[in-house]
Amino acid sequence: MHYPNLTWTLRRPSRAYAPDPAGRRRATLLLFILVMCLPLLPAQSETAGLSVSGTVVDADGVGLPGVTVYESGTTNGTQTDLDGAYSLTVSDGEAVLVFSFIGMETVERPVAGQSVVDVTLASGVSTLDE
Repeated sequence: MHYPNLTWTLRRPSRAYAPDPAGRRRATLLLFILVMCLPLLPAQSETAGLSVSGTVVDADGVGLPGVTVYESGTTNGTQTDLDGAYSLTVSDGEAVLVFSFIGMETVERPVAGQSVVDVTLASGVSTLDE
C-alpha cells in the first residue's frame, strides 16, 4: 500500500532517565540508618558460648556410649557416641556439666573455661545384704 500524503519525521529521543535528587537523598538516608544500626546487632562470638568436648570412660578406660551429658540448670544437653565422645556448646565458661548413666554414679564437673572435659564414671552398683 502506498499513502502519498503520509510523511515521516524523526524526533530526537527523549531522556528516559532523569536524576531524582529526592530519591538520592532517600537512598543516602536509608544507607546512613542501616550503617548506624549495625552496632546494635549482637556479634556471633558473644552469643555462641563455649564449645566443650571430651570423652566419658568407665573405670577400665573403655568409652561409654549413651551417657547423658547436660549443662546444669538448663535443657541443653547431648549423649556420648559409640566411643564415649561428646561435644556440647555451653552458655559460658562457668557452666557445670552433669554426666549420668544407668548403673553408674552421676558426676558433676565444672567447665572452668576448659574446652576439653574428660570424665571417668564409677560403678554405682552397691551390694545388697541378705
